[in-house]
Amino acid sequence: VVSSEGLACIQISSHKSYATVRNCTVKNATRAGIMICLDAEAVIDGCEIVHNAATGIAIHTGGRPTIVNCDIHSGRGNGIYASDHARGSVQRCKIHHNHRAQVSLCGSANLLVEDNTIWAGDDAGVIVYDSGLGQIIRNDIFDNELAGIQIKTCGNPHVTENKIHQGRQYGILVAEDGMGTICNNVVAENAHAGVAVKGSSDPTFQDNTICGGLDAGVVVYDSGRGTFARNDIHDNATAGVVVMSGADPTFCENKVRENTTAGVVVVAGGHGTFQNNQIVKNFGVGVEIKGAGSAPVFQANQVLDGKQEGILISDGAGGELYDNVVSRNVRAGLLVSQGAGPQVRANKFEEGLNTGVLVTNGGLGTYEGNTMAGNQRSNLTIEGAESHPVLTQNSIFGSPDFGVLVQDQAKATVIRNEIYGNSKSNLKVSTGASPDVRENRIFNGKSSGVFFCDESRGFLRLNEIFGNAGAGVQIRTGADPEVRHNWIHSGHQTGVHVCDGGRGVIESNDVYGHQWAGITVETNGAPTVLANRIRNEQFGIIVHTTASGQIEGNELFGDSQAAISLMEGAEACVRNNLIHPDSGVPLYIAGENRGQYSDQGIAGALLGSEQSPVQNYQASWTSPRAITCAGAPAITATP
Repeated sequence: VVSSEGLACIQISSHKSYATVRNCTVKNATRAGIMICLDAEAVIDGCEIVHNAATGIAIHTGGRPTIVNCDIHSGRGNGIYASDHARGSVQRCKIHHNHRAQVSLCGSANLLVEDNTIWAGDDAGVIVYDSGLGQIIRNDIFDNELAGIQIKTCGNPHVTENKIHQGRQYGILVAEDGMGTICNNVVAENAHAGVAVKGSSDPTFQDNTICGGLDAGVVVYDSGRGTFARNDIHDNATAGVVVMSGADPTFCENKVRENTTAGVVVVAGGHGTFQNNQIVKNFGVGVEIKGAGSAPVFQANQVLDGKQEGILISDGAGGELYDNVVSRNVRAGLLVSQGAGPQVRANKFEEGLNTGVLVTNGGLGTYEGNTMAGNQRSNLTIEGAESHPVLTQNSIFGSPDFGVLVQDQAKATVIRNEIYGNSKSNLKVSTGASPDVRENRIFNGKSSGVFFCDESRGFLRLNEIFGNAGAGVQIRTGADPEVRHNWIHSGHQTGVHVCDGGRGVIESNDVYGHQWAGITVETNGAPTVLANRIRNEQFGIIVHTTASGQIEGNELFGDSQAAISLMEGAEACVRNNLIHPDSGVPLYIAGENRGQYSDQGIAGALLGSEQSPVQNYQASWTSPRAITCAGAPAITATP
C-alpha cells in the first residue's frame, strides 16, 4: 500500500527512468496516485489506484507507461489523465466511479486504450480534447454521466470496436471542432442521443451500430458536420437521425430502420447530404424536412415500408430530392405542405399504400422527371387553395385510382408529362381547382382522359389526349375549363363529353377517331364550342335533350352519320360551321327544337353536286332518315 499526502504517491520521471509497479494499492494522493513524465517508461500491473484527489494516474511530457490489469476508481478527479505528447497503453483495466472523466487525453497525448471496462463515472467515460489523439479499442464503456466518449477542441482519436451503452446522457458526444474516426462500435441504449455532433465538429463515423437509444440515434446540430457511412441506425425511441440549426453532415450508405418517430429529421435550418441510404420500416415518417432554411439534399436513397409518409416536407422548408426510390409506405410517398418548395427530380414514387405524391395546404415545389406509378390512391394529389406546384416531364401511370387529382381550389402547372394507364381518370380536376395543363400526353386511361367537375376551372392546352376508355375530356357539375389547341383522338367513347351542368370553352382542338362522337353535350351541359376540327366521328357534335351551348365556326368532315346532331329539346346556337360530309347528314335536328341555326357552310362538291364548293345552308327539316349508333358503346357519365 502506497499512500502519500504529497503531490503523487509514486512519481517516475526523466527519459532514463524505467520502473515496474505491480500489485500495489496506491491511494489518497493530494494530486496523482502515480505520475509518469519526462519521457519516462513504466509498467503498472495489477494495482488498485483509489481515492486520489486529482487523478489516479497522470502521464505527461512524453511519459510512456504500460498500464495493465489495474483497478482505477473512486478518484475525485480523472481516473487516467494524459497530456503533452504522452504515449503508452492502458489495457484490461477497470476504470470506474471517478468524479471527472475516467480517461482524459489532451495535448497530443496518444495512448492506446484497449480492452478496458469503463463505467459509472460522474463525467465522460473517455474524453479527448485540445488536440488529443489516442486509439480507443474494444472497451466496454457504460453508465457514465455526460457521454461514454466525448471529443472536443480538435481532439482526433481513432475509436473502434467498443461497446458504448447505457450512458446517462450521450453515447458519443463530439463538440467544439472535435474530429476523430469512429468505426465498428456498438452504441446502444443511451438516455440521450447515441451520437451527438455539434459546434463545427467534423468526425467520421463508419460501420457502427447505433441502436436502442431512449432518444435519437444520431443528432447533428449547431453547425456540426461529419461523415456517416455504412452505419446501422435502428430501434431508437425517437428519430434515427436528426439534423438541425445549421448542421451540414454527409450520410452515405447507412441503414436507418425501425426507429419510432422518424427515420431522418432535418429541421430548424438543417442541411446535409444523404446518399445511397436505406431508410426503411420506420414507425413514423421515413424522412421529415421542416422549417424555413432547412434544405438538405437526398440522392439515390431508398425510403421504403414506413408506417407513415415516406418523405414529409413542410413549413417553408426546401431541399433537393434526386434519384430516390420511395415505395410501399402506408401514407403518401411524398407529402409537401405549408409553403415548402423542394426540387424533386428523377425519383420513383411507386407502389405506395396511399397517394404517391401529395401537395397540400400551400405546398409548392418543382417536380421533374419523376416516375409516379402503381400507388393505391392517386399517383399525384394536389389540394388546397395556396398549393401551386410545377410538374414537368414526369411519368404518371398504373394507379388503381386517379393518375393526377387536383382539388379544393388548388392550382398547378402541369407541363410535358406522360399520364397514362390509370384505372380512374388519368387527370381529375374538382372542387374549384384551376390547373394549367399544357403539352402533356394523356392516354390509355381505363376511364376518362381528363375529368373536370364540381365548379373546377383551369386551362387544358396543347395536349395529346388519346386511347382512353372513357371520354377524352369530360366536363361535369358546373366545371368551366378552357380546352384549347389539343389533339383529342382515338378514344373508346366520345372525344369531349359535357354533362350535368358542365360548361367550358372548347376551342381550336383537333378531334377525331372516337367510337361514338367528337363532342357530346347532355343533361344541362352548356359549353362554347368554337373553331374545332372534327373528323371521322359517327357524330361530329351531338347535343341531347335539355342541353344547350354555342356551336360556332367548327369544321367537320369525313365519314359520319351526322356532322351536327341536335336531339329534341336541345337549345344550342349553331352557326357559321363548315361541314364536309363524306357521308351522312350534315345537320340533323330532331323533333321540336328551340335552338338557333344560321349560316352553316356545306362543301357541296364533296356531295357530288354541281354547286360551288361552299354554299350557305339553313336547315329546314326536322325528321331526316333514321340514325343508328352502329354498335358503339353508350356514353356514360362515370369518370
